[in-house]
Amino acid sequence: MVVACAVGSAYRYGDGDHFTRRGWIGAFLLAVLTFGAGLTSRRRRLPRVLTGLGTISYSVYMVHPVLLAVIDSTIGRQRQDNLALEVAFFTVLLPLCVLTYRYIEAPSQTWGRRLAHRVQPP
Repeated sequence: MVVACAVGSAYRYGDGDHFTRRGWIGAFLLAVLTFGAGLTSRRRRLPRVLTGLGTISYSVYMVHPVLLAVIDSTIGRQRQDNLALEVAFFTVLLPLCVLTYRYIEAPSQTWGRRLAHRVQPP
């Protein structure tokens, strides 16, 4: 039901551009498939590359819109996919996310854990 409602609302209330609707619907369905694959393989050992991507996934979530905004304001948005630009995007995004994880997210998590241990529950 959730999948049907999400896909239906993306189709119905999309911005009118077929490319954008198709992108949102495709992204949502891929997210559902990824979640399902994760559930089915949760007791198995995963390749180090996948666990590394999982580690930086929150940084990817937070950094990619900023990087897209920078790209939009510098070279503009392309109407069609361009493989070279996509490779360049990920070539910049992934190392940037490793850095933000290492120097912002991980230290903040450590600080939060220390703070949580200091505070005694009533």
